Amino acid sequence: MLDLIIKNILIHGLGQDDKSWDKVKEYLREYNQMMIVGLHLARLKQHKREKIWISLGRTRRRSR
Repeated sequence: MLDLIIKNILIHGLGQDDKSWDKVKEYLREYNQMMIVGLHLARLKQHKREKIWISLGRTRRRSR
């Protein structure tokens, strides 16, 4: 994803002047937000998985 943004920046020749440099910062900010959201979702999935395993462990113990 980051390499795609960098290619985009290079293709459009952004960063040459102040106005386009703001566009570069905007791209990177958006990318950063997506990464944070992605990490958050990954953590949530991991947490759910752990919860499921804990509940599975409990049911197994009860049935014995």
